[in-house]
Amino acid sequence: MVSQQTIDLVKSTAPVLKKQGKQITTRMYEIMFENHPEIKSQFNMSAQADGSQPAKLATFVNQT
Repeated sequence: MVSQQTIDLVKSTAPVLKKQGKQITTRMYEIMFENHPEIKSQFNMSAQADGSQPAKLATFVNQT
């Protein structure tokens, strides 16, 4: 279960995410794969390379 404090924190970042969402999610994936290369097989790496996965994540987060 996610706490109300966490929900409020995430919602407070919405303006920044709306403006720079793709850059943020692209960097998030880069850090995640650097720190945990073993999970790369669980992701479509061509969608990472062409930027479509980070863009989809940013769009999804902005819609919630």
